[in-house]
Amino acid sequence: MSLLLELVPFLLLAGTLLCGRYPGERTLATRLLRARRPRLRRRRRGVVARTPRRPFAAAPRGGRLVGAAVASRPPPLG
Repeated sequence: MSLLLELVPFLLLAGTLLCGRYPGERTLATRLLRARRPRLRRRRRGVVARTPRRPFAAAPRGGRLVGAAVASRPPPLG
């Protein structure tokens, strides 16, 4: 009896696949269509003055930060 209860989900899934139905098919299709559809940006009426962007400072981050710190250290006295 326990084995039969464990096989019920598998049998239901196998039955739907054999009938040509795929669980979640509609959900996947709608999400795929939403992802492919370009989003339109609305233009604001009137002219909006943009503030100038400040220049991007390329500071080392992550592994490059560690590498820069190690590289700037002098060799050990030996």
